[in-house]
Amino acid sequence: MGTFLGLLAALSLFATETSAFGLAPGMLPAALSSPSLTSYPPSLARTGHSAVAPLRMASSSAEAATGRRGFLQLAGAAVPAILTLGGGVSPAVAADSGTPVAGIALKTLQTIAGGSEAELEAFKAPTDLQGADAAIYKVYKYAAEKCPATEDPRASLRGLFQSRVADGVYKWGVDGGIAPKVYDARGDGMTNQGKGGAIKGVSTLLAGYKKKGLLKDFTVDSSKHVEDLWLQAQPTTMTITVTGAAGSGAGKALKAENGLLCSLAASGMQGYFKQVKLFSQFDQSFDGDVETIVVNLKWAGKERQKGTLDRRAADKLNAARAYTEKVE
Repeated sequence: MGTFLGLLAALSLFATETSAFGLAPGMLPAALSSPSLTSYPPSLARTGHSAVAPLRMASSSAEAATGRRGFLQLAGAAVPAILTLGGGVSPAVAADSGTPVAGIALKTLQTIAGGSEAELEAFKAPTDLQGADAAIYKVYKYAAEKCPATEDPRASLRGLFQSRVADGVYKWGVDGGIAPKVYDARGDGMTNQGKGGAIKGVSTLLAGYKKKGLLKDFTVDSSKHVEDLWLQAQPTTMTITVTGAAGSGAGKALKAENGLLCSLAASGMQGYFKQVKLFSQFDQSFDGDVETIVVNLKWAGKERQKGTLDRRAADKLNAARAYTEKVE
């Protein structure tokens, strides 16, 4: 409780000062400004704000730099609220499918950018989609308004939003018994020295979603991966195809409209790759109900990367010296 009150006090102090991502009046993240994730600030209706209040941008680069750091630090500290408070999918976004994406996306948005279920209900997102696709589409359109795109992507909350959704989707799977192997895939490789590593982990993850009825089928193509190059910190790529995934209709529509990546498979994989110390980027395309995801991977953590390469170079040098001394 002391930690929660401390975080609440810090956020209240932060909200009173000028920042790169100042919230509109009454729009502190719901998970931190009230005991309920579903509370809605009454002041929003009284003061004549629009139904969706995006985050205000800074008026100077110095202000943006200082404010962005502070906000992201608070958002990072607040992420447990996404994963622990109100664990169920809200009635506003439950739809008729077991996919967790809509509920997790809404809770993430409430934590990092404010908003509420009441505001989501009032938000207009006309679409011909139905069921889970319609629910996911509406939440992501709402997120696009709350986290607007910026000329400099680093100044937008969209990256943080997608990253936290990935954390939530991955944790949802783990809590449901989907447990791909977790280890350090940088030094130990994508195959974990032949023991079944991150490549197999992706298959385990998607097989778990299939078992839960969230997709019909999938393939994992790692034919372009070269383990020896990867162990030298060279990037690699994988191609994943997913057929009949829950929410794929919403993903297709959102990609065409605002560029937000909406994908059960991609979110789960991004969360998993973070666990095995990898940085991932996704290129998504659709052909009917088949979603193709090209995943580009590289080591996370420049210092770890440099240290590993230096260690390997030193090992080779020491081995060469030992051989030379033995011959002499």
